[in-house]
Amino acid sequence: MESSPPDPRPLVRPPVRPSARRRRLALVAILGALVLLVYLPGLGGGFIYDDHYLIETNAYVRDPARLGEALTSDLWHGSTGGDLGGTLNRYYRPVVTLAYALEFRAFGEDPVGYHVVGLALHLAAVLLAFSWMWRRLARWGDAGLLGAALGAALFALHPSRPESVSWISGSTDLWMAFFALLGLAAWDRLRGAARIALTSLAFLLAIASKEAALPLPLLLAADAWLLPGGASERRARLRDAGAVAALLFAAFAVRMLAVPLDVGGGGTAPEGAGRAVLRVLASLGGYLGRIVWPWPPSVAPQCVTYGTDGLPQYDSAAVAVGAVGCAGAAVLVALAWRTPRLRPWLGDAAWLLVLLLPASNLVPLRLETLVADRNLYLPLLGAAALVGRAVAVTATRGAVVRNGALLAGGLAVAACGALALLHVPHLRSDAALWEWESRAFPGSLCALRPLTEVRLREGRYAEALALARDVLQFSRDRPGDGGALLAAGALLHASPDADQDVLLALRRFYDALARGESPTLAAAGFRVKVANSSALLAGMRRNVPGFRVARALAHARTGDLAGAEVLLRATVEDSPRSPAAWSWLARVVAWQQRWTDAEGILVEAGRHGVVGGWVPALRDGLRVGFQASSVAGDSRTRALALADAFLGLDAPGLARGVLQPEFARGPVDPELVGMMVVVEAFDGQYDSARGVLAAARRHDPARAAQWDAALRDLDQAERLYGDRRRVSVAP
Repeated sequence: MESSPPDPRPLVRPPVRPSARRRRLALVAILGALVLLVYLPGLGGGFIYDDHYLIETNAYVRDPARLGEALTSDLWHGSTGGDLGGTLNRYYRPVVTLAYALEFRAFGEDPVGYHVVGLALHLAAVLLAFSWMWRRLARWGDAGLLGAALGAALFALHPSRPESVSWISGSTDLWMAFFALLGLAAWDRLRGAARIALTSLAFLLAIASKEAALPLPLLLAADAWLLPGGASERRARLRDAGAVAALLFAAFAVRMLAVPLDVGGGGTAPEGAGRAVLRVLASLGGYLGRIVWPWPPSVAPQCVTYGTDGLPQYDSAAVAVGAVGCAGAAVLVALAWRTPRLRPWLGDAAWLLVLLLPASNLVPLRLETLVADRNLYLPLLGAAALVGRAVAVTATRGAVVRNGALLAGGLAVAACGALALLHVPHLRSDAALWEWESRAFPGSLCALRPLTEVRLREGRYAEALALARDVLQFSRDRPGDGGALLAAGALLHASPDADQDVLLALRRFYDALARGESPTLAAAGFRVKVANSSALLAGMRRNVPGFRVARALAHARTGDLAGAEVLLRATVEDSPRSPAAWSWLARVVAWQQRWTDAEGILVEAGRHGVVGGWVPALRDGLRVGFQASSVAGDSRTRALALADAFLGLDAPGLARGVLQPEFARGPVDPELVGMMVVVEAFDGQYDSARGVLAAARRHDPARAAQWDAALRDLDQAERLYGDRRRVSVAP
């Protein structure tokens, strides 16, 4: 490569004339106002999706005594789950883990504070990015300042930003970018040992926030070679970049020795070299496409789909865009080799393409989404720099060209801001997020599966079952995706205790799967055929506790409480951080009226760091059970107290069982009638509840007004709640 002639204005600190300072401060104020305008509505959002696992129920970041284990383990080493396997166990992000712990000390379970921190980080990153671009474009004076401001505005408002700013778990990218940009400020403004030390420290913190920051030293070297500057300055920058890379390599080696992580394949299936190339091209193409055309805004814009051979299929359009992007980069490299004035453009492009590589599935990670908008957070710095450079260059070529460029840039910023503002409310809750995703991408399993789980938690069972049918339809050729298990789980939680035929069919289905058979579940309008149980169980290996808990619950709800207890005790022994296993174990033991043992199970769960809102709720149910067991008086009084306890423990079938002998002796006792109506309604059996009231009216017409009033209340409850029974889904 021929060397460029020395530039009289190398990359140095921009001039600080008073007028330039005022313009710069005005642009900073405008950028800050735009960020606040778009992202302030996100402060009212709650914990969603990964937030529940990483923060809300994670005792390792909530309890200072457990923080040491959290900081010396992978990010997903949470207190509420077991070994999540391969890919996730490679993410070591102690900066983010420490941030969550400190935020919990400050804000507790109020998500507003976490959102404020995310917004502050984004604002800081935007202003640091503006300063970085201004330093690269300072040679163009006011035109460079305008270009840097426009590039920073696109960096701030691109529709990919809400996923990082308004979703608490997306803060990994915010912390990474913040420290990376601090390191760039130190790199540009300092010299000698101070530059190397502070840049290395900042980059090390960036890498400890997210591994995608690893290429930063390489980009420093690329800038040293490609940006304007004298030969001595270039040599100094290359030497210092090498020192930074050496320090980071040494730190990374120490980290691997101190915190060894799972670097196995995670059971990934070999795809072959040709398909691997398609995977990388589709990933690059997906990201480049999302930069240029980010519609619809999404947290899962490109999910992995599978063919009948079980291998992933890649979108041909994304592959084509990726190929064009690679070809364009090669052309730019060739042109820059011959034309020195194009080298700064190549330098800006490197900040986009090189930072995209860690997210481009160079290794088959087998994640559900091929691309995710949050991975664009730092790479967009390069795209913004290219836009800023284009504005700075065109602004020097006459008023017409300058005004046209500014108009086009302004329209792009306005469009990005409008889309980002549209997307922020989608991240306020799990329901809002997955409702939007399912509308934006009809048939996407990435949206249908979590939306089904949300509807189950809300008790909207008819909707959950309809969604489960859709999941089955769209996953019929994917034996390992868990669609059959999701459908069975939805049916398990949606079926009332009274419907023993369906529950027994589910019990046989789970038992057959556990034996390695390939059963068919035909119940309640569902037909779930498992052609290959080994493929199904291999595909859900990260959720083995979930399968075991579902099987145990099917046994418990069909009367086999002892068998369910055996299954659940084995599950908590193998997966001691599974909240679902502990929750249902305590319930099943309590259903056997062993109240003290159930309380001991909750204590033991706490020793394993299992926390959550279900614990105090379950303790309340146990307290009612203790009181019921000590009630003095006749069998009727004890039956009423015990039925109330069973309802609090999500066991309407058991409550019905203890009431029926008393009810058979005389169906006109107002308390017994009222409790039986409540039990039937709790179980979603509104017609049976009406039958209870009708029988009471026949046997005791003197209380007709009371029975009629109860019937009106029942009708209103059915109108309000419909199929929303109170039986809870385990955490």
